[in-house]
Amino acid sequence: MKRFIYTAVVLFCATIAQ
Repeated sequence: MKRFIYTAVVLFCATIAQ
């Protein structure tokens, strides 16, 4: 569960970076 949340945050930040 915690890994899923971490992955979601990383993808979210990556989207903002673009």
